[in-house]
Amino acid sequence: MLPDLILLDVMMPGMSGYEVCTQLRKKYSSALLPIIMVSACCAEKDVVQVGVGAHTMPL
Repeated sequence: MLPDLILLDVMMPGMSGYEVCTQLRKKYSSALLPIIMVSACCAEKDVVQVGVGAHTMPL
């Protein structure tokens, strides 16, 4: 059973949130498993790494 969505921190020890997201996307589509990524970083270079289908919004 999958969760309704995953709330994922970009900056984690060991494996970054981007790496976790990439691994999850290999197995699950965004329609099947939505992922919301959050970060304290606000520089554009830090958020463009997310890629296609990503939307950024300041919090």
